[in-house]
Amino acid sequence: MKILVLLFMFCFSVFAQKENALIRNGNKKFAKENYNSAIKDYGKSLELNPDNNYAKFNLGNTFYKLDSAEAAQNFYQGMISGESSDLEKSLAYYNYGNSLMKSQKFDKSIEAYKNSLKLNPSDTDAKYNLEYAKKMLQQQQDQDQNQDKNQDQDDNKDQNQDKKNEQNQDQNNKDDKQKQDQGDKQDNQQKNEDQQNQDGSKQSNEKNNQNQKGEGKQAQEMKISKEQAEQILKNLAKQEKALLMKTKKKKGEKKKVEKNW
Repeated sequence: MKILVLLFMFCFSVFAQKENALIRNGNKKFAKENYNSAIKDYGKSLELNPDNNYAKFNLGNTFYKLDSAEAAQNFYQGMISGESSDLEKSLAYYNYGNSLMKSQKFDKSIEAYKNSLKLNPSDTDAKYNLEYAKKMLQQQQDQDQNQDKNQDQDDNKDQNQDKKNEQNQDQNNKDDKQKQDQGDKQDNQQKNEDQQNQDGSKQSNEKNNQNQKGEGKQAQEMKISKEQAEQILKNLAKQEKALLMKTKKKKGEKKKVEKNW
């Protein structure tokens, strides 16, 4: 890209001569790349005449060289909005488009180049820069689309990862629940076994108590009084005496002997 510097000679008045002398000094310093000193001369010239479009234009060029694109744009816009010829405004639009390109504002630079060509259709440099700005704008849009696509992919990846983490967490919770249920089941089984053992022990104790009560009752039933025992003995003695008398009677009986004929 080219930066056009206007060199003007004024011979109207002493005041104008001083103003123009400052611009000429600034141009010399600009040519030697002594940009900070050039800015001072252009600035002094602009103080003498705030409507001096040439000082504005050259200040814009100097700030452009110092990579201060936004400051350069302000001075170019000042020249465009001022009273200038079509050629002067065409040059201002051209350099304004260059400063916008440096700021990567490609869409605005395209408009600046178009305005420059409207005022000066034969400017081949403006035509070239216009096509270049269109190409850069397309690349920027493609890059933005790719970034959006990659961002969407990253978002989907993050969502899938979050979903996977959530599923893993659900599975872990489910496993923990199963372990807890299994532990509760084992605890309940152990409690039931303990209860059964306790009930069995209780039943065994009750049975032993019943057996002991039965044996005690049986022993109590088998126990007789002294009078009952004496009576039984007397009865036995009577039976024995009667049996003895019957035996003796049998022994003393004489049988009649029959004679044989």
